[in-house]
Amino acid sequence: MAGCVLFIGKTAQNRNKKFFASGEYLEALHTARKALRVSREHICMKIGYVVGDDLYLSNPMKNGQKKVWVATFK
Repeated sequence: MAGCVLFIGKTAQNRNKKFFASGEYLEALHTARKALRVSREHICMKIGYVVGDDLYLSNPMKNGQKKVWVATFK
């Protein structure tokens, strides 16, 4: 995965939530900080999986999955 990819999901209150996925930890972190305009304390980093055009925050156990770092607002 070259660069950082943006995924947009929905919260329980039907608001948009942005997820920045990258193969590199620092790349995902810096992109999220710049795009969301917040400090490091407000960014949550997790391991996620990309399958096709979908982002999973838990292991989907599917063929072709790729492990990535995911950065989002806490």
